[in-house]
Amino acid sequence: FHSTLLWMLQRGLRFGPFEFNPESARTFLIHLRALSRLPLITENFARKFGPESELAPKEKDVKKLFNLYKVGKDTDFQELLFSVHTYFAFLMKLITAEILTLREKSLSSSLALELAHASDEELKNRLEDIENSEFTHVKELRIP
Repeated sequence: FHSTLLWMLQRGLRFGPFEFNPESARTFLIHLRALSRLPLITENFARKFGPESELAPKEKDVKKLFNLYKVGKDTDFQELLFSVHTYFAFLMKLITAEILTLREKSLSSSLALELAHASDEELKNRLEDIENSEFTHVKELRIP
């Protein structure tokens, strides 16, 4: 992480937060495609971002992650990384669902409170809905 941060600072790259809209998405894809003028194929992504790339986690970074999550050395790094990513992706979905609930129902209504008092079966069903992005508790999403 520190080497990536240093690399960005040396090149004068700007840090966010950045507005995300169709134009910024288009710009991002253009810049990504122009990266070394390599075709956007799996092999080039693996070469730029894979385990053998300069951006790959170094041994000290791997040890830090293992220590942070208190896992043994026999844990597969890719599996740990997948687990951490999945956890935080699901956490973001829960936060999004909570915000949508507060926005669409009322400030006195809380998805987190509903989930805390749900039966095991209801909790499982609601979490599956959230994981599948089916926010059934929100009638319609209106973005101003």
